[in-house]
Amino acid sequence: MLITSYDCIENVVRARIPFYPISTILKDKYDLAEKAVRVPSEALIFMAGLDHVIPKTSSARLLNSFPESQVMMLNIK
Repeated sequence: MLITSYDCIENVVRARIPFYPISTILKDKYDLAEKAVRVPSEALIFMAGLDHVIPKTSSARLLNSFPESQVMMLNIK
């Protein structure tokens, strides 16, 4: 179960502060989308409608990185 999760923390920072050189500073990118293909079980992703930290596009990219038959998404308002 993932609640308002992101695809990669580097993308989250880049969306909020596009001019910041995050790729040179960040040691671990926390790339969850890359790891999603190795998850053997089903996943439930909750996306918060009013989240001001994690962009919906980042959560959507994470959702799309799972095999379609393995993931379910619910929007929370």
